[in-house]
Amino acid sequence: SFFSSFFVCRSFQSPLNHLRHFQDDMGKQHELVAESITENITQPLQTLHKSCRKAKEVQFKDLQKLQKALEKTRLACEGRQKTFEKLRGDAEESTSKCGAGAAVVGVSSVKVTKLESARNIAVERARVAEEEFIMASDELRKVSLAHHSEHVRALFDTLQQLETGRIQQHGQILCSYGNVLTAVHPVKATCIAGIVASANAVDPSADTA
Repeated sequence: SFFSSFFVCRSFQSPLNHLRHFQDDMGKQHELVAESITENITQPLQTLHKSCRKAKEVQFKDLQKLQKALEKTRLACEGRQKTFEKLRGDAEESTSKCGAGAAVVGVSSVKVTKLESARNIAVERARVAEEEFIMASDELRKVSLAHHSEHVRALFDTLQQLETGRIQQHGQILCSYGNVLTAVHPVKATCIAGIVASANAVDPSADTA
């Protein structure tokens, strides 16, 4: 190898010993760097990603629950609307029959009373259904407004905070990585300086081949 030619010279034993010590020291430093990276960078990154993913899953699950509640309210409102429209049609039909029956010449008062009673019942049912539909519509508007103006906004605010925190911690972890590498430089510099000093101290005149 390149260094084997130096072993014949006694004067080069000292710098070569420094070189071997340098390699041994750097091997130890590499082990320390690997351990430090695992402890201060790899594990924190894994923990950070897991916590962010879990927090996002919780937020989206909560949003899904709110969306299901909104959909349930919407379907309930549609059901009230269909019921009201049907009963309103029944009331109009019953009113029409009552008017037509009363206009028939010779119709008995009992039948007219029966038609009026049926009309009144149908009209009352339509009125109650209309009130229930109005209440359901108000509830739908309230739930929809809260969902879009509060819940969705809160979700995006939380996700933004999570993303901001994630980026900030990434920066801190990157700084830790730089600090780990920087801590090795003095060791390298010391070893290299020892090699250079030993090489400069070689005395060719005192050496024997």
